[in-house]
Amino acid sequence: MINMSEEHIADVTEPGQAEALDIKGLGRVMFVFLQPPSPQAIVEADKALALRPMEPQERMRQVYQLLTDYEAEPDWQNIDQDPVIRESLNLPLPLLLSLYQNNRMQPIIAYVLSKRPDVPETEKGKLEGLDFIANLTQKPKDQWREYERAQSQLINSGRKELLYLTADKLCRGNGLDLEADFLSPIKLAEMKLGYDPHMGTLESRAASTRIPFALRSLVGRLRFARQAIAQGSINSALIQEFQYIFTTHTHFMNIVRLELEKKFPIKVSVTNEGLVLEEGEIDETAAKEFWDTNEIVQAMLRIAEADYGARTIFHKPVAKFSDIGHHAYHLAIAMVDPAISEALVDCPMIETAVIHALHIPERKLYRYNQHLLLLRGLARMTL
Repeated sequence: MINMSEEHIADVTEPGQAEALDIKGLGRVMFVFLQPPSPQAIVEADKALALRPMEPQERMRQVYQLLTDYEAEPDWQNIDQDPVIRESLNLPLPLLLSLYQNNRMQPIIAYVLSKRPDVPETEKGKLEGLDFIANLTQKPKDQWREYERAQSQLINSGRKELLYLTADKLCRGNGLDLEADFLSPIKLAEMKLGYDPHMGTLESRAASTRIPFALRSLVGRLRFARQAIAQGSINSALIQEFQYIFTTHTHFMNIVRLELEKKFPIKVSVTNEGLVLEEGEIDETAAKEFWDTNEIVQAMLRIAEADYGARTIFHKPVAKFSDIGHHAYHLAIAMVDPAISEALVDCPMIETAVIHALHIPERKLYRYNQHLLLLRGLARMTL
C-alpha cells in the first residue's frame, strides 16, 4: 500500500533517477520518472494537435449511441423491466457486494442485491436504501416533488455504474458486438496514432486528442468495468487506476518543477498541494514570463485546450510563485488521459474505496474527483 500521507510526494533530483516512496509493509519502493519532453517531442505533439480528429465507424457510433441512450433515467414504475437492471442480476455476486460496500448510499445496488436468490433473506433485511427505490417506484412521476426528482438522478448515477458492467450483454441484445464493433477498432486506432492511455508522454497525450473525447470517455469506463469484473472487486480496480493517476499527475508536475529549476537558481518540491518553493526567490515578472513562455508548459496548455476548450481555466494570471504551483497542480490533472480519469468521475465515493489501501491526505481524492467533474463539464461529450 503506497503511503501518500507525507507532505512531500517526492524530491526528484534528475529525471531517470529512481525515487523512493513508502510502501506499507515493504519499506521503500523505487520508481523512475520519465524524461521531460524534448524539443522534438513538442514538435510531434503539436503536429498531432493540428490534425483532424478521427471519424468514428458506423458500428462504433451505434454502440456509442446505444449505451448513451441507456444512460437516461429508466421508467421507475417498471424498473424490473429495465434492461440494465435485468442484466445486472447476472453480475458476479462478489462484484455486486464490493459495489455495495463501496457506496452504501447508492440504493440501486441494494435493490439488485435484494432480487438475487443467492443473497440470504437475513442479509437482504440489512440492505440500506431500499425505501428510496420504493418511493420512486410506487409514486407516479407526475406527483414527484423536487426531492424525488433529485433522488432519481442520484440513484440513476449508480445505475450507470451497472450499465458499463453489463455493456457486453446489452450490446449483444441489440445486435451489436462490444468487442468487435467498438473496443477493438478503438485499440487499433490508438496503435495507429501512437497513443496509449497509460503512457504519460506529451506525444501520446497529444495524439489522444485525435480520438473524440466522448469516445475516450466511454472507452475508459468500459475498460475500467472489465477490469473490475476480472478482479471481482470495484475497489481493487479503483486502487489500481488511482495509483496510475497519482504517478502520472506527479510526473507532469515534476516536469514543470524541472523547468523551473533549469530556468532559475531555486529549489522546488512536488507536494500534495502543488509545487512549493523551498529555496531562492522568483519575482512577479519572472514568474509570469515563465508561465507564459515556457515551451513545455505551453505545449501542455495546448493539449488541455484541445480536450477542454477553455484555455483560461488553466492559463490564469500569475503574480507569484504560488500561482505557478497551483496552476501546475490543476494542469497536471488535465494531462491525465480521460480514458483513465473519466472512469473515476463516476465513483464519487472513491475515498471510501481507496483511503484504507493508500495512505493519502484527507480529501485528496475528493479534490481529484471534483476537478475531473469540472473538466468533464468543459469537454465535448457528443460525437
